[in-house]
Amino acid sequence: MLDQFAKKEAAAFRAAVTTKRTLLDSSINYMKTMRGWETAYFNDGGAGDKLLESHGLRGIAIRNKAFAVKGPRIIFIDRTAKNKVHPYLHEVAHIVLKHDFDALTPENEAEANQFASYLLRSHFNKSQIFAFAATLALSVSLVLHIPGI
Repeated sequence: MLDQFAKKEAAAFRAAVTTKRTLLDSSINYMKTMRGWETAYFNDGGAGDKLLESHGLRGIAIRNKAFAVKGPRIIFIDRTAKNKVHPYLHEVAHIVLKHDFDALTPENEAEANQFASYLLRSHFNKSQIFAFAATLALSVSLVLHIPGI
């Protein structure tokens, strides 16, 4: 379970990136404009692969779908990965939660996974749940009261 600080940071991050764009695109944009972190895709023969080579990071890329490098402030994402969002948000968590990149602990990894999972879950407030339940109840009632059914 996320501690209160991590949950608060995850909720603030989610609120900042929730737009009509996808969560991944919004997160990439937020990390660039608000946090100063670039994002680069690799395994597509493009600029991200050149960055990997220039920083000597190919070995890390082979073992990870996404990873962050503090020095140049770049989050790398494997273009060929089926699921890019969770690994990307996992790396965002390390940044947002100010984990020590040089000494990540199993607890840091678990917290980053929980942070990413929290962001990917749907969050509805009580009024939204009530409105959905009322709409569902009204719909069922109308269907059951239509003559001939």
